Amino acid sequence: MPLTVGGKKIDLLVDSGAAHSVITGEDAISVSQLKVTDKSRCTVGATGHSAVEYFSEPMKCETEEGRIMMHSFLISENCPINLLGRDLMCALGLSLTSSPDGVVVTESSLSCPQLGQEEELHELLKLYPKLTEVPQTLWAKTKYDVGLIKNAEPVVITPKSSFRPRKAQYPLKPEALEGIKPVFHSLLKAGIIVPCNDSPVRTPQPDDWRFVQDLQAVNAAVVQRAPDVPNPYTILSQIPSNCKWFSVVDLANAFFSIPVHKDSQFWFAFKFGDRCFTFTRLCQGFCDAPTIFNQTLKNSLDSLVLSQNSAICCYVDDIILASTTQQQC
Repeated sequence: MPLTVGGKKIDLLVDSGAAHSVITGEDAISVSQLKVTDKSRCTVGATGHSAVEYFSEPMKCETEEGRIMMHSFLISENCPINLLGRDLMCALGLSLTSSPDGVVVTESSLSCPQLGQEEELHELLKLYPKLTEVPQTLWAKTKYDVGLIKNAEPVVITPKSSFRPRKAQYPLKPEALEGIKPVFHSLLKAGIIVPCNDSPVRTPQPDDWRFVQDLQAVNAAVVQRAPDVPNPYTILSQIPSNCKWFSVVDLANAFFSIPVHKDSQFWFAFKFGDRCFTFTRLCQGFCDAPTIFNQTLKNSLDSLVLSQNSAICCYVDDIILASTTQQQC
């Protein structure tokens, strides 16, 4: 969406998943009225690495329809594209509406969203008969369902030193516990979480101190691998220009498809109720999770042979298959 910011016209991607609107460092240089403040936010990108980034002073913003307002942007050297986040969406009254033609951005003081009946899987199969040829094991049965990448090497975590982070268990509200239980029991049933009766090191007094599930503390205590998550623009450039058909697979709970070595599982230990548990699979929030998953998925797909004029691209837990014909795709 085009927007004139501080006298400079720039394009922003409308992103309802972004809390703050973002201007890249490259575009920020061209906005003469932009001044950076001391107000900051800690941001985490797709690689899992955090960075402290700063806000601009409020600047005059004008839409193509002539609406004018003052707004402050987060200036980012890590984000590859300008983002129009929820803060500006609310201020401008923007909405994202889903329709058969795709997602449409609407700007209106009165929004009349199009309502439709949610389609079940069997209804989708009627609309797209080709989906019946897809093995049923591909589909996640529930939102907590997980898979396992064949021949994935169990993750071994290398500590920086003999230090092992520990943190006191903080209390949870009853409603929070009730909300966590369905997720917890699903993961427990799947073997993603297992009871952890014995601590690998002596825990300090009092007894309610434990190994942390605060992965920021864990991340600071381990040797991090070199980041290996490709730039999405680089990935998309691999798609042949004559491709017209695309299949997209969003892997459910993708990081949980990679096992953690038994000797490293204690890093993810936590307490729920009056018992200790730990994860047997790779956890989201662990600093190396995106890199490990990207490498493992890439290795798993290396033996795949595609037809001519076809390409497969992977970005973290999303896989896109592009081809020139529907049959090949």
